[in-house]
Amino acid sequence: MMTTADHIALAFFIFIWMGYSWLLRGQTFFGRTSLTHAMAERRREWIYNSLRRDLKMIDTQIMAGLQNGTAFFASTSILPSAAALRFSAQRKRSMQSLPTCLSSFIAAMPSSK
Repeated sequence: MMTTADHIALAFFIFIWMGYSWLLRGQTFFGRTSLTHAMAERRREWIYNSLRRDLKMIDTQIMAGLQNGTAFFASTSILPSAAALRFSAQRKRSMQSLPTCLSSFIAAMPSSK
């Protein structure tokens, strides 16, 4: 059985979903074309143009470069995410041991006499 709050949440979700799909079709509040719609149109024109060209190797190389670029971005995005997760997990322990580490570091420094 759904409560009133569940019905409101479901209605809100459907409203947001429909609004988002409306925006993706290229219709915005200010009458401008959305970036997603503009890129889809550009890709469609590019593919139709590539069908008319004889040299398909250039298009293949461009597609391979785009795929490699996104794969590089995805793999490098994992590193900061993992570092942030590791830092948040170890933050409490690190903050407790910070005074000990600093005093050990200062004690190990050569004195200037």
